[in-house]
Amino acid sequence: MAKNNSGVILITVLWVLAVLSLLALSLRKGASLELSLIRNNVAELKAYAASRAGINYVQQFLSQNKSEKDTLYQCGIKWTKDQDPQKYFKDVTVAKDTHFDIVALGSDYGKASKGDAYGIQDEQGKINLNAMDGSNFKVFSHLLQEFDIGAMDADAMAAAVVDWHSSTTTAFKSIDGAVGAKDDFYMNQSVAYKCKNKPFDRIEELLLVKGMNDGLFRKIKNFITVFPKNPQGGFKINFNTASDAVIHAVVKAMTVGLGADETAQALIRLRNGADNIPMTPDDGILDSSILSASQQLSVNALKASQGIDTSEYFQVSSVGVDESTGIRATITAMIHRPQGQGDLSIVAWHRD
Repeated sequence: MAKNNSGVILITVLWVLAVLSLLALSLRKGASLELSLIRNNVAELKAYAASRAGINYVQQFLSQNKSEKDTLYQCGIKWTKDQDPQKYFKDVTVAKDTHFDIVALGSDYGKASKGDAYGIQDEQGKINLNAMDGSNFKVFSHLLQEFDIGAMDADAMAAAVVDWHSSTTTAFKSIDGAVGAKDDFYMNQSVAYKCKNKPFDRIEELLLVKGMNDGLFRKIKNFITVFPKNPQGGFKINFNTASDAVIHAVVKAMTVGLGADETAQALIRLRNGADNIPMTPDDGILDSSILSASQQLSVNALKASQGIDTSEYFQVSSVGVDESTGIRATITAMIHRPQGQGDLSIVAWHRD
């Protein structure tokens, strides 16, 4: 009987040991998981802090090194011969194992560009939704047509953009029949809402406008802006910093007669400089005398009526990186640098 009791005790002890071993293993895994989560949280905070530091860093550059004329290369900042954006905006160390990059989207500037570049972007090289009105709504329409939207649908969406931010209560109707949208349309949707009748505050508001959808918005979002929110002097564009798609849209909307594509290509060539490669030191300084007489007339007329050379609004994308984990944090900020007197200010920002 004693032997049987000893066997039972032994089996019980073994079971207890097994359970304790499993519990210990579970606790160890739990502790390891918690430690990993803590490390990731710390890394995320470090990356976020680095991205914030990048925004402050660019503000200093914008306040101290103002460019006389903005180009893709010298966008907002005047670089000397021994300086370049990559040198000052790539792998900028913040602390041990932490750095930031200031990234500009090079892929929007034609086949000659080499993907993403380093630097800031000019918001006034984009199409300002708040500047669209009955006289220029075709600019936005032609941008949509660059992405294979039919002319009639594009005109209707462009007219709806005019109506979204204008204070009038009746829908805009163009001379060729494009009709916008006001409350009578939006209040009859499955989820009813009113037309804003005020300036766009974010480009994402475009998703509320009649005809827009997620897929199309993703295609055009890098070519549109809402700054300045109350444009003085109507629609203006910096052709020296505009993308290929924007240049084509503006030229096609504003050029009367034939030759719109040729004029657009001439502006792109002037933007790219002598090497015809965007985001290089010679951007925007090519002599227009290389153009034909008719191209010079078209280009000069467009620049006189719609063009600017010095911009006030700049987009800064700062990517903070924790090098030990590879975790990244991106902040995109819109910075206003007024002409003449006035301090820099961040007018909008978001964390991606």
